[in-house]
Amino acid sequence: MAFPHHAGELTDYAEYIVRLFAATDIHFHGRVILFDKAVCRHIGSQCDLELMDFNRFTDLKAAHMDSIGAAVVQRASLATKSPSSCKKQEACN
Repeated sequence: MAFPHHAGELTDYAEYIVRLFAATDIHFHGRVILFDKAVCRHIGSQCDLELMDFNRFTDLKAAHMDSIGAAVVQRASLATKSPSSCKKQEACN
């Protein structure tokens, strides 16, 4: 292991993510993965956070896991746009 002093932190976080998978319907496991990626990016950009600071990224959990979360709604609106609506209208002759 590259950072043996973080073994406990990584184990606790892994258990947290596994519990999220268990509590989430299989159709929404992608949301758990996106939440995990967002947490890792956020933790990596902060000097004062650890993966065990679960209460410090509840906003990310809401954004990625809740049905009304900003990231969920944004992905849904992108998925419902039809490719033809993005095409430019041609001028009439």
